[in-house]
Amino acid sequence: MANTTNTDGLISTLPICYNQVLPLVFDDSITYLQMQAKIVRKLNEVIDFTKINSIKYADPLAWDITEQYEANTVVVDKSGNAYLSVQPVPAGIALERTDYWTKIGNFDVLWDNVKKGITPYDEKTSTTASGSRVANDLVWINNTLYLVTRSMQAGDSYVVGSNCEETSISARLKYILSLDVATFDEDTHTVEFKFTAPANAVMSVGGHVYSEGDKTIEITDGEVIK
Repeated sequence: MANTTNTDGLISTLPICYNQVLPLVFDDSITYLQMQAKIVRKLNEVIDFTKINSIKYADPLAWDITEQYEANTVVVDKSGNAYLSVQPVPAGIALERTDYWTKIGNFDVLWDNVKKGITPYDEKTSTTASGSRVANDLVWINNTLYLVTRSMQAGDSYVVGSNCEETSISARLKYILSLDVATFDEDTHTVEFKFTAPANAVMSVGGHVYSEGDKTIEITDGEVIK
């Protein structure tokens, strides 16, 4: 009997004994081939349902190349990407082997989007600036977040303690949430921004619109003088 399943474990044809039966009537009734197609489709739906409901998670979840895995087992690599085994996996099989593993969760793309949301500057693995940087710029270096503390030119090396310092998303959020509002001196027309690091900056305000009701200031003209 010929093989009736494909590499995905789904049924492609019914056994030959079902294929050689002639219809008893020749009218608008459903043909045996049509009936066969319906049966095959329904059986494949059952197979897919069984596969989905038989998925299990490895214990431990972290993938280990020295371990064996059953079919339909989910593992996670060091980068946080999830993979599902499509058949029993012997020890020594890498995750890149698509005949054994299929990627079901792409953490890399999610992480790239998160990093871009924090800052557009990503030096990848380089330790030199790819463009001009000013104080308070945030930059990613080898997936670690750094705060620029002094102006830099393209080609300058990042040196912790000299022109940058290591930070983190949680540290920056904690810092932002702890900030006071800017202080406006109506006599001198200056605004002191508490959120500017490493030292407070004072802006000489030219044109501005001050709202007494909600104590907000819209600056239309000015320059930083400290």
